[in-house]
Amino acid sequence: MSQDEQPDQWSNIETGLYSTSLKRRSAAAQELVAKSHEGKWTKEELVHTCDIIFGTLLSYDDPQSILVIDELVKSLASTPDFVPPFLAQWTRTCTELFKRATSNHLPKTLFKLFRWSIYLFLGLPDTLHTSLDNPSAFSSITLNQSLLLSHLASNSRNNQETTKACSILFRKALKRHPPLFEKYYNCITSLGELNQNNGTLVAPLYQHEAELNKEGAPHKAQFIDYYIKIVLLSPTPCPPTINTFFNPLLRGLTADELNQKIVPAMGRVLRRTPESVIGSVIHLISNINLDADNVIEKEILPVILPCLKSTNEKTRESALELIKCMVTKTTSTQTMQSIAQQIVKIYKDKLSVTQDKVMVATALSKLLEKQSEDPQLCSIVVNGLCEQIEAESEDLFLF
Repeated sequence: MSQDEQPDQWSNIETGLYSTSLKRRSAAAQELVAKSHEGKWTKEELVHTCDIIFGTLLSYDDPQSILVIDELVKSLASTPDFVPPFLAQWTRTCTELFKRATSNHLPKTLFKLFRWSIYLFLGLPDTLHTSLDNPSAFSSITLNQSLLLSHLASNSRNNQETTKACSILFRKALKRHPPLFEKYYNCITSLGELNQNNGTLVAPLYQHEAELNKEGAPHKAQFIDYYIKIVLLSPTPCPPTINTFFNPLLRGLTADELNQKIVPAMGRVLRRTPESVIGSVIHLISNINLDADNVIEKEILPVILPCLKSTNEKTRESALELIKCMVTKTTSTQTMQSIAQQIVKIYKDKLSVTQDKVMVATALSKLLEKQSEDPQLCSIVVNGLCEQIEAESEDLFLF
């Protein structure tokens, strides 16, 4: 093709890509993909192609056109001169997007940006591009990917399916390029204080390492510390999706790891700011593959019972849900009876607010839902309630 014909070709491609006709869009994108397979690109053309790709970010919402652009990114990733301008444009786009107050309401856009960054890695040849050796540049990639994942997790619509797809893609890139794991791990370690925004890649990183090392992930202790920082020590409640992200770690906890690392941190936060962590504790207790009776009876219950009398309605309701979860998780009749005795005791402490009595009585009903056939448990609950009713009747009579 002559130089005079090249501008016309680019003009035709751009016109087609920005057409409202899905058929013309697809044809133009396919032409661009075909051109990429020829492998004859100037640096200027690659920069121009990056502009075209990111120009479709908000305008493309049909699956066919989106798929073609995804294919284009993967195809061009093997072209060394494509990587630097693409990453520069990708980073700028992420930065601009996060400045918008409505970024959480653009899940398709967030997902595309995360996906494109992974497709770039998947399309790279066996040797990673030299631009990824720059610590500052890779740190920027890691942080933006974490933020994209965090925003997706906070979005209420189809967030679990989308974040699961992100995790699968991310781990696929780690398998494709083993050196990426160490780069990500070192980068996250260097970030210092991790939180829900900058630490979301911790969970798929751990899952990848655990899958490769059946005898135990070498960095598991550090990943547990990260879980504590990101989830249990979070000043705000973790979205359910982020809690779910850590299921592989929770299900692989040993008794020592639970008792020596998780429980002390959990206890401190439950005492200080229960409203920020109760949801995560419910998720934790529900997903560990351990006998949690001792933890429930001695560590959680004494801290959570006072929350039934909290002035915060949401905290009271969350405490009730946690008690329900503990009752479901408990396997020992003795532990169940101990729980019943402690709840009866708090009910008999002359609660002054009717609402508090209702919450504690409801907690007792949760016990009977699980163990209604245990006569001793029924006796503890019924006798405790009857004694309190009798005591309150005497007080009323004396008055």
